[in-house]
Amino acid sequence: MVLLLGVAYGELRLRDASLAAKLLSWAQTRPYGLEHRIVAQLLEWFSGLSVSRIYALRMVTLAYAAVFAVEGVGLWMEKRWAEWLTTIITASLIPLESWRYSTGRQSARC
Repeated sequence: MVLLLGVAYGELRLRDASLAAKLLSWAQTRPYGLEHRIVAQLLEWFSGLSVSRIYALRMVTLAYAAVFAVEGVGLWMEKRWAEWLTTIITASLIPLESWRYSTGRQSARC
């Protein structure tokens, strides 16, 4: 949940050109590191998004974080509905995983 909130906040902050420039210069000081490639790819991808896609990304990220927060609090309070919510949210990812495996888009996992 904290990571999702961080992504939403980072998206808001990346609108500031100085922050994007700082990230790019930071990545360029490490030309052979993994950080350079990841940051450069993320900045390139993010800079190509339209305003409507950025807004949609922000809303989906915040909604997903809210669902995780509600789910976590419900599980912590040992509520039965939270167990069902966890099952439903987890099962909702099955079609995405099926699509990924059927199209051969398997990535290496650590």
